Amino acid sequence: MRGATGITVLAGVALAAAGVTAGLVLTQPAALPPSASAETSGAPTMVPTEQSVSDIRSVQLTVDVEAKKQIITPVGGLVTASRCTPGSPFESGTSTMAVSGAPLLNFATAVPLWRDLRAGDTGDDVRAVQAELSRLGHPVATKGPLTARSVAAYNGRVKEAGGTPADPAVIERASALWIPAPQVVAATCAANVGATVSDGQTVAELRSAVTRVAAAKVPDDLVAGPRVLVVDGTRFALTDDLQLASPDDLAAFTATPTYQGILASGADAASPGAGAGAGGDGGSGGTGASAAGGPTVLADLELATPVTAWTVPPSALTDIADGSSCIVSNGNAMPVTVIASSLGKSYVIFADGVDAPASIDLRPRSGTTC
Repeated sequence: MRGATGITVLAGVALAAAGVTAGLVLTQPAALPPSASAETSGAPTMVPTEQSVSDIRSVQLTVDVEAKKQIITPVGGLVTASRCTPGSPFESGTSTMAVSGAPLLNFATAVPLWRDLRAGDTGDDVRAVQAELSRLGHPVATKGPLTARSVAAYNGRVKEAGGTPADPAVIERASALWIPAPQVVAATCAANVGATVSDGQTVAELRSAVTRVAAAKVPDDLVAGPRVLVVDGTRFALTDDLQLASPDDLAAFTATPTYQGILASGADAASPGAGAGAGGDGGSGGTGASAAGGPTVLADLELATPVTAWTVPPSALTDIADGSSCIVSNGNAMPVTVIASSLGKSYVIFADGVDAPASIDLRPRSGTTC
């Protein structure tokens, strides 16, 4: 499911060689291969030049982010301690702030703690509490009613944070500062030390998490093969529909200097229109201004494994149709696939199991077909 809001950012890279229409990475041969010959007794021939092709392309990325979330204090009073700063983490099982001298325990659960809990209680909130305690390394049951061991484990965390449980037999709602994930990052902090807060007041706003990154407006003439996205030198595996493949990759994408730079610039990805770029210049991993005024992310979309192609002059091709063509060697026509062209050069691949010929005709007879 797409996030509550989304941005479109341009990804692109300068072509590796001027004039290469398909964005190839390769070593250009000489304009006139020394292997070409013009014999008076026959058609001129040449030896095709082998190249490694990565097929780098300019694409747009669609980046979906979830709606912004807030951290809400469960108790009112005077803020007596706070380590909240923009960009700082709230980590489950630790404390970031205290109200009226009582540290609040950051606690990540699928269901926020909405009541005091005692041993024997049941419900979704109980299952969520015990699941998080287990994730934090406590040997507690994750199914069934709340156990005394779970209560003790939770209150042990409160004590480690510097707090004192009012009742050691109770998990107090007022002791838990609910966070939506084991670690979240503050975008803004709304309650500094000395501020007076009330129960239910927002004390911090979180950075919006990236939920999906996908290539959009992809050229329809990509060389076949698995693709990777490259941002700031980091290669990201892509699914068949050109999306980042895993939650770990999403986290790594948000940690790139390029994306962090966008956040630091104040161009919040969750804001409507931010990043809705239509163009930009620069190399992989850069940023720039888009036509729409939002930030631009520059990246490379390329083959995960380069393919081997051969360089031939366009004059050597015959029977051209929809990317397929023929070359002629010693009077024999051979089918090839044309994957790209540049000024005076075409890049072709042969069918699997077919070796490139030792030489090809530079000007095959008109009308020759495969």
